[in-house]
Amino acid sequence: MKKNVLFAAALVLSLGQTASAATFTILFEDDFDSTPNSLNASLAHWNVTEGSVDVIGDRPTASYDFYPGNGNYVDMDGSTGDAGRITTKQVFDFVVGTAYRLYFTMGKNGGGFETLNFGFDFLANSITNEGSIPTMVDQYVDFTVASNVSSAIYFEGTGGDYAGMIVDNVILKTLNPSVVPLPATLPLVLLGLGGLVSLRRRKNV
Repeated sequence: MKKNVLFAAALVLSLGQTASAATFTILFEDDFDSTPNSLNASLAHWNVTEGSVDVIGDRPTASYDFYPGNGNYVDMDGSTGDAGRITTKQVFDFVVGTAYRLYFTMGKNGGGFETLNFGFDFLANSITNEGSIPTMVDQYVDFTVASNVSSAIYFEGTGGDYAGMIVDNVILKTLNPSVVPLPATLPLVLLGLGGLVSLRRRKNV
């Protein structure tokens, strides 16, 4: 009798864990590895709207790979002497009540004083760095919106010395968990288990 009750409790616990599992939605992701290395580059998922950018990194010429093992990445100060601005070709619809995170990794081509501007039409951010960055650094900003709004992601370099801030591994995702709905048959399963336990009790009386 005790064995049947324990079995029923274990099954309910397992179903409960499945029902409360959380998923997080990635809305955009680009590590630039599929974009060919080139100076004054065109990007597959971005528009270069001002100045120019270079795609450098994992390439035969080692002098252009400042962060070995990180694949390709974007130098925001291209080879025209005019730092670039890139915006995603995709425009995203942001919804009130949903939390979002914009994540990326950041580096720097050489020393000097550089600023990286980034964000959305409704949310501007900037990072300033003086000197080199030995390893890629994780950066992110979490945000919600006050009203439903649409915008692309942008990154913008400053300066004009052919060596700027480096951007890689851009991810935009939601932070709100989506609860997996309970199976429609769960009440019937629980009812059946209750009946089995009740029947077992009668037989043992």
